[in-house]
Amino acid sequence: MNFYLTSKLGLYVTFAYEGGGKCGCYPDGSQPQTFRELIDGFDAEAFACECAEIGVDYVNFTAYHANMYPLYPSEYLKKMLPGHSAERDVIRELIDALHKRNIKLQLYIHATIGDTMKEEDRTRLGFHDSACGYQRWNDFVNGFFAELAARYGTDIDSYYFDMIFDKPFLTMIDFKRLYQTIKSANPDVVVVGNGESNDAVDYGSREDGMADFAVAEDRMAYPTQTVICLSDWWWSTKPNTVKNAAKYTPEHLFKLFVLTCGANTEGGGLAIGASPYVGGGFEPNVKETLLQFSKLVQPIAESLKNTLPSRSYITPAGFRIPDLLYGITATTSAGGRYEYIHVLCPPEEKRIRLPLPRDGKRFVSAEMLRTGNPAEIQYDNDGITILVPDEWDVLDTVIKLNCEELPKEEFQTETLPREKMSVLSSSSTVCGCGPEKLLDGKTDTFWWTTGDILSQITFQLDQEYEICRIRVLPRQDGAGEKLISHISLYSVFVSTDGEHYIPVASGEWKRSMDEKNVSFPPVMARYVRIVSGPNWLPESWRVFPVSSSSAANISIDIKKS
Repeated sequence: MNFYLTSKLGLYVTFAYEGGGKCGCYPDGSQPQTFRELIDGFDAEAFACECAEIGVDYVNFTAYHANMYPLYPSEYLKKMLPGHSAERDVIRELIDALHKRNIKLQLYIHATIGDTMKEEDRTRLGFHDSACGYQRWNDFVNGFFAELAARYGTDIDSYYFDMIFDKPFLTMIDFKRLYQTIKSANPDVVVVGNGESNDAVDYGSREDGMADFAVAEDRMAYPTQTVICLSDWWWSTKPNTVKNAAKYTPEHLFKLFVLTCGANTEGGGLAIGASPYVGGGFEPNVKETLLQFSKLVQPIAESLKNTLPSRSYITPAGFRIPDLLYGITATTSAGGRYEYIHVLCPPEEKRIRLPLPRDGKRFVSAEMLRTGNPAEIQYDNDGITILVPDEWDVLDTVIKLNCEELPKEEFQTETLPREKMSVLSSSSTVCGCGPEKLLDGKTDTFWWTTGDILSQITFQLDQEYEICRIRVLPRQDGAGEKLISHISLYSVFVSTDGEHYIPVASGEWKRSMDEKNVSFPPVMARYVRIVSGPNWLPESWRVFPVSSSSAANISIDIKKS
């Protein structure tokens, strides 16, 4: 367990100098003309006070952006990229101001920043030199990150690499070397990357946050950090003369926040993009929207902040609010004592019908979180019914359940022979890479879809078994940009009749060559469905690759009889 897994709300800030193109503006819409001018306009104490008002768990803040002007003095960069180092240590001031208020710092960094540099700088630093796996560029970025890691040591809570899904990162960067370097002064620092997780990071992130949707009900759930932009762009661009720079209402943010908390197995929760003006303050109605959103959260904060996604009632990756089984998403307290049922789609009657908890818990009492009124739990062989004493809340009715965890069953497992499995259905595949390749036992063939927001494969077994683990061997035909097709975000569903599927697992696997697996309490099933995604949206705010999905082999482990 680390702080990031239970951190559910972040502020995502882009505040940087870019040389010819500057990030951020003054309240009148004008931009700073020099690096020094941008830095002199930042008040770390005032900014940290605003973060505390909003109630965030952590702040993602740029160490630098395009053209690499870090917001701290770098002796290494003075030698390698003269004129790009700051005199004032904004990052140190930010660490101190945030930590005083118990807010963590996630520092935004970029390993393939050469794509924004002047051509003479790229050439000098080896950005285009492919010799020995782009060794000169890897030497440069590792030297820079080694200095950064040593400078702040254990005071940095998390690093965030941008563009880890992009072709330059996948083909140029020595992942393992980079990971070791950034952790060299603080082995416990949490490393996150914008894109599907790989060997350079601990967890992935999704910066598009399903791009722009007018209603929260159209957004999908991610198991990873979900980043959305509240204003028109990641940095301040609107002068204070406009009436409203906020794209979303507090209610929109609240609904997405609840959905995210129920699905966020990989930490970071919802990070809201909102960046201050040069000199302080936010664009019109941005801070006000965040404060109103915070007020909506406060009455039920214990069910969202410092929680984990429920393992009793799983919210799969890719689900929208209208898709939610039983109309709910669920969270659990960090210690596991309490389960919180968030009723986002209430039924007509004042009762909720749920199956028995998937993780073997037993609920001994229930109350309505907003009012404290007791709720009645009725058990039977097929599930539970919760009688709700209150009226349904217009946004989220929360039922707090006191849990008793039953003893875990000890059992042995065995792998189901492939001849007892057949493919029932598959997403559209590349010619010669059909789903039958998953069951041929070979490692040089693979299933490969043509690409979509969600891809899936469904297996039919010869009879019902108690299924307890899924193992996936990724395609083994090389690394680099081919990693983009490996299954990363995933959900596993099972069924006894081939019609009604229940989720048993959801999360994120690293895009690497190693076999992946997920275990869960044994569940009787004859049908198994693996869903990959959601992948990048093609209509996002800029062009992202729409990932396909692939695997060489898929195995199913069952409880040994």
